[in-house]
Amino acid sequence: MKAALAKMSEQRTVIPYAMLVDTEQIRIFQWDGVNLSEPVCSLNTGEILRYYQPDFGSKGIFGHTIETLVEAWLHDLAYHWNSEIPPASEQIAAIGLLPLLAGGTTKSGVKLGGNSIYRDQFFDEYCYRARG
Repeated sequence: MKAALAKMSEQRTVIPYAMLVDTEQIRIFQWDGVNLSEPVCSLNTGEILRYYQPDFGSKGIFGHTIETLVEAWLHDLAYHWNSEIPPASEQIAAIGLLPLLAGGTTKSGVKLGGNSIYRDQFFDEYCYRARG
């Protein structure tokens, strides 16, 4: 992740936050163009995503399912399409990310820095573009 963020910084595109999502945790990091922080926010993936799919985690979990549910959550944070106070709004606001999400868009399958390898499998990185 740091290599992908550094490559974008070389192109004068600084992404202030990065998010890693797995079946257990959603971890959010801050990036200043040079240094990647330790997680500034850690959330339970199931607690967040069950809000959008109540049976999340009770069956097999596939990458596409997580991607779709994270996208729904980000859209809810940005537009409040599903709830006035989406899950983890307070935690996201506390780190300064919530206002950056307002009016943003999502795009999946974006390659940020070439191929990434996780547990010996290629995966598509997920990108959220904040407004502005």
